[in-house]
Amino acid sequence: MITMKFKFVLLTLLSLSLSVNAQSAKKKKQVEDIANKIAASIEENNEEFLTDIFDLKAFSERILINGPSPDLQRFNKGFLTGISKRPLLSTLLLEKVVASGADYEFLRVYFDKKDPHIVFRLFGEDGINYHDFLLQKVKGKYKIIDMYFYLSGEYLSATYQRLYIMTGKQHFDASQTAGMSDLTLEDLTKVSTARGLVQQGEYEAARDLIEGMNEGVRNEKLFKILELQIKSNLSDEGYLEAIEDYKRVFPDDPSVDLVSLDLLLLNEKFIEAHEAIDNLNKRVGGDTFLDFYHASIYYAQSDFKKAEKLFLRFISNHPNNED
Repeated sequence: MITMKFKFVLLTLLSLSLSVNAQSAKKKKQVEDIANKIAASIEENNEEFLTDIFDLKAFSERILINGPSPDLQRFNKGFLTGISKRPLLSTLLLEKVVASGADYEFLRVYFDKKDPHIVFRLFGEDGINYHDFLLQKVKGKYKIIDMYFYLSGEYLSATYQRLYIMTGKQHFDASQTAGMSDLTLEDLTKVSTARGLVQQGEYEAARDLIEGMNEGVRNEKLFKILELQIKSNLSDEGYLEAIEDYKRVFPDDPSVDLVSLDLLLLNEKFIEAHEAIDNLNKRVGGDTFLDFYHASIYYAQSDFKKAEKLFLRFISNHPNNED
């Protein structure tokens, strides 16, 4: 027989559980609304919302290393001024999505501990990529404070922090700069110029500019990814070499499955390609769009029954991509 005291405990626990679930549902709805506004802003080429939803201060706190040195403080101020010159999120997204004509689709919201994340899929002429946005509450409102790009296998803040430390090595101790190349303002200018050349379709000029840089700097992830973008537009042979080189330098990186997919397909390593897609599917928490890749591989393998089944399933889930 259940005592009144035990009944009270059960009812209290049930009430708390319902309250927590309601709060979680409310938080998820708030984040989903932000995701839908991001998608709408990209479709409408609306820079204002994308600028407002990104918190540069919180992002910079994930990059900068603080200390009492006046020289370090001046360096931090200069670095922050540099990354503040352009609205970071809107520039990245509008260049990557609108300018390229790629499809950008909201996939899901998930919570890592207390922090919400928004996952988007980017698909266009350059293939597939995923963006994972990290949000935190800033002054009572959810703001994007960082972005994880699957093609780079790291948060944007980590990419920027390497640049930050490489350009200011003299301000940090040996443990913080171990294994890092020296990066000069000239190097950064070359990379910026090469990116501009890529956007203009001047791939050979961009390649020549990157190959003229010292080997230590060119082995940094930022440059390897740029090299992949350049060589993928020049020749299959050079592109395959760039992928192999990327895998050599970053063998255990989370981006390897995505980066190596083209290499596997061009070399007709179909079983390994299926495995890479399955690994990617697990990383992103499941994406029915990847049925298209599996189906295409089965078609190349002349397994037409499996190809047809997956193509039809893909069309049912993504009717706008039927063509």
